[in-house]
Amino acid sequence: MENDKDSTITGVILATNDYVYRRGAGLSSPWKGNSMSKIDKIKTEIESLPSEEFAEIFRWLSEKDWERWDKEIETDSQAGKLDFLVREAREEKSKGNLKDL
Repeated sequence: MENDKDSTITGVILATNDYVYRRGAGLSSPWKGNSMSKIDKIKTEIESLPSEEFAEIFRWLSEKDWERWDKEIETDSQAGKLDFLVREAREEKSKGNLKDL
């Protein structure tokens, strides 16, 4: 550290599987010049939906979320990332710590 002062890093990095968005520390927004982002426009549209249509989009998004979760679990399982759960269950069973449902 220079002159025994703490340095501060400012900024935020938001990452999804498809896109990395950097904000702060002199980095500009990818939507600079746009009055609204695509997501903001979608949010505004959803908020203006009648109750029945809002419920329909909510159900659809929930189903899509569960589908993605199922695929992630399947991929992790095939890659052996969940094997520790089986080992833990077997250990608990051998110790007699499991209860019948």
